[in-house]
This record gives sequence, structure tokens and C-alpha cells, in this order.
Amino acid sequence: MSKLDAALQMGSSRAKIAFEAELPEDLRPLLVDDAGEGRLWRAIGALALWTRAGYLPPAAVPATAISSTDTQDDALQACPPRAEAMLAHLLRDSHPPLRGEWLRLAALHHCRIPARLLPRMLEAGSSQQALRPAIVTVLGARGHWLARQHAQWTWASSTPGNDDGDIAAQWEAGTLAQRVLALRQLRARDPAAALQCLQASWSQESPEDRALLLPCLSVSLSLADEAFLEAALDDRRKEVRLQAQQLLRTLPGCALQQRMLERLAPLLHLQRRKLFPDSLDVALPAASDKSMLRDGIGAQGWPQLGEKAGWLADMLASLSPLHWSELFDKSPAQCLKLALSNEFHGALVLGWSSALLRQMHAGTTTPAAAAALGDWLQALTLLWLATDGVRVHYARDFFSAYGALPAADVHSRLAQLVDACGPTWGDPQLPLLGVLADAARASPAPWPATLSLAVMQRLRAGLSTFSVPAWHFKPTLEAFAQVLDPAAMAACEAGWPTGAPAWASWQAPVDDMFSVIRFRHALSLSFQEQL
Repeated sequence: MSKLDAALQMGSSRAKIAFEAELPEDLRPLLVDDAGEGRLWRAIGALALWTRAGYLPPAAVPATAISSTDTQDDALQACPPRAEAMLAHLLRDSHPPLRGEWLRLAALHHCRIPARLLPRMLEAGSSQQALRPAIVTVLGARGHWLARQHAQWTWASSTPGNDDGDIAAQWEAGTLAQRVLALRQLRARDPAAALQCLQASWSQESPEDRALLLPCLSVSLSLADEAFLEAALDDRRKEVRLQAQQLLRTLPGCALQQRMLERLAPLLHLQRRKLFPDSLDVALPAASDKSMLRDGIGAQGWPQLGEKAGWLADMLASLSPLHWSELFDKSPAQCLKLALSNEFHGALVLGWSSALLRQMHAGTTTPAAAAALGDWLQALTLLWLATDGVRVHYARDFFSAYGALPAADVHSRLAQLVDACGPTWGDPQLPLLGVLADAARASPAPWPATLSLAVMQRLRAGLSTFSVPAWHFKPTLEAFAQVLDPAAMAACEAGWPTGAPAWASWQAPVDDMFSVIRFRHALSLSFQEQL
């Protein structure tokens, strides 16, 4: 027990304990010169602040500390005072979603996070994993040094400057979270070495740890990992088997995918006709066997499908949808049209959309294949928008795949959806608003002015025609506020149907949306100030 703890438990009036020796030498003169309980509490509070800022006891401080030279040679420049003030505002729980935009603008202007705000930003990154890549980009030399002083900030210290010795030490003796991070770092540097490390420790890992370590192979996944993953299909732990199945389903050319092709070959047959439209003959699997269960067929149920139709969906979900558009020599839209004319259209569409989602998020395809998958995404979205029955029976989770597309591609495809749904909006366009909101959340890059204006002008004009209450649109407007072009929105603040009976319920969410947009505009301008 430390002397500070002892003094706190016994009380300063009951015991005279010299706790000052445990305080940093530079901190001691800063405490006010009083005695008793007040001095104890001030010491505890001051030490807590020093710890948050990166202080560690001298014995644990690394041999190399940051120097003035390090900060002078920093490739990033200090951000303007106004931008610093706005970041401080954001870190006080004001507009938390806009922290990512501040980081994006900082990277765009080659600015680093201000030194005084580094601890709070690192804490934000510890609780918001989505922010971490952007934070690391603009940490600067001092920020990377500070991150190495706290175990909970190791995610930010994992820069290319970390040597292999540090990674090896974390892998051998770190916590589970540290070992997962170390394995991912090593996979990024040397995939073969990382695989060897995992193979060497695999038999000693607990089943729970194996289930958390195996997904690290998604980094730089290749056919060199196939043998190990195939062995993991026979693991005693269900979660391990599921992870192995998921990884193999995203690995082009692996044996699992070949087995799926062999199973599907007798089940799907395209009937080509000269005088009539082509049709797709579909048969369901007759029965399941151990090899099917081993490959994950039937592992997850499809509530909207029968058992055998669910097996078919599982098989289709294991292969890229590009296989079918190439095999049939059909566009994605034509493939979906074939599916809808078949009685088993539910299994076909669900299987293809699941495969699309998995392939796009895996990121293991070539640029050409990624563009072709984007065509599948667009076709599925248009089908979902145009067909009431599809919206009822099929999940819309594939809309998150928009986040896997490059920002420019996302914006062009969203513009196509907006144009396809006509210039005037009402209840028939409600599904489109849902798609746009989902895409905005998945891909938060700011929309171009043309797309922003097209959406906002149509929404404003159709406000009085929607039959659903205003609260239904609140999440949609909140999503739009994060991505609409702020400069273009100045022209859209006027002209809302304030005289309509429904405006009383619409006014608050619309005002909230524009409040966020104006803040984003001020945020953008703050980085243009001269230092």
C-alpha cells in the first residue's frame, strides 16, 4: 500500500504520514503550503491530473524522453487558435460526432492536435475506436510520445516507429488486448511471421482467446493462411469455427469456396432462350451432411427462410456475387431480375446480399473487382427501393457497404439514387431517405454541393406531403447534418413551409440540423485562419 493510500484510509488527523516523497519532485513545490486534510486532497488531485497527462513514476519512464528537437522537427504544424478552441468545445461533449470532422480537417491542413488537448483526445480515442486512425494521423511527435506513457493508449503508439522488440514483448507478456494489437501490427509488417507466432502458441491459448486472436488473420489475409484456417474449422470452440468460416469465405481461390461451387453447380442452372426471356432453375439441397456443417452451412439460421432454403443462402453467401454475374454473363440488375422470377428468390437475394457485404468489408479484392461489387450494391439498393415485397422481406444491412466504397464513388452512386427517384418527394421516397441516412452514417465524408442541394431541396419541398410524423425524420436529419456541404446549405435555410400545419413539429429538428451545419461551417473556416 502506498503512503498516499495509507494517509487517505487512516485520515490525516489520526496519523502523520509523510506522503510527499511519492509525489513527482517538480509537483511538490506547486502544492499550497497548508497542512492536514487539505494538503492530502490537493496532493491526490494534482497527482491524478499529472497521471492523466502522461506522468509515470521515474522507475517506469522510458530511457528516451521527448525533446525540444522532436517537436521542432514535427512534420505537422500547430493548428490555428480558433480551430484549437473548437476542438476543446467538441471534447466537452458538444457535438461528439463532429470530432471526426475536426480530425479530417486537421489532416487536410497538415495540423496536429494541440498539446494541451492530447490527453482528452487520447481518452476519446480509447472509448471511440472509429476515431483512432484519424487521431494517429494528426497526433504529432509529442502525441505519439505521450501515448507510449499509458497502457490504455497503446493503440496510438503503434506507429511504424515501433520496433519489432516492442511488438514481440507485447505478444509474449501483454494483456489479451495488447496481444491482439501486437498480432495485428505484426500481420501488417510480416504476415508469415505473425502466422508462425499464432501457430506456435495456438495449443496453449484458451478457447476464448483463440476466438479473439484468429480474426487478426484478416489483416493481409492470403492463401498462405488457408491450411491453418482449415484446421481451425475442426476446433472444439464454436466461436473459433465461425471465425475460420468467415475468413475463408473472403479468401478467393480457397478450398472452402471450391467446395461451395461444387455443391451449387447442380442447384442453379440458367435456361437460355431465344424467343423468351432467360430463366433461372433453382433446386434446394436434398440433405445436410458433416462436411456441410463443417463449412458453416446451417450454422446461422434464416428466420425468413425454410431450412433447406437457408442452406442454399449459406452456400451463396460464401461466394462473391461477381461469380454469378460472370457465369451467367449478366449485369447485377439482370441477375436480380432472374432471381425475382424464381420461387426461391428469398434465398437468392439474401445469399447474394450477404456475400456482397462480406466481400466489400473484407477489402481483399482488386480495384476492378471493388468497382464491380459497387455495381451489385447499386442494383440491390435500386431493387430494394423499387419493390415493396423486397423491403418487407429483406434486411437493409447491405447499405452499410457504402462505407467500404471510396468517397467519390459513394457520392456518385447516391446521386444516381436521388435522380432515379424523381424531382419531387413524398411517401414513396421514404425508403430512399432511409438509404441516404444509412449511407451517410457508414460513409461520413462530406457530400459534394450538388448532392447536398439535390437532397435538401427535395426534402424541403416534400415536407408538407409526408404522412409520417416529424419525429420519424429526426435520425435522418441528424445523419444529414453530419455530411451536407455547409457552404451550400446557406441557401437552403429559407423557403421551408412554415405556414404548413405540420411545421410546428418539424421546426425543432430542422433548426437542430442547421445548427450543426453552421457549426461545421465555422469549423471549416477555423482552419483557414492565419497562425
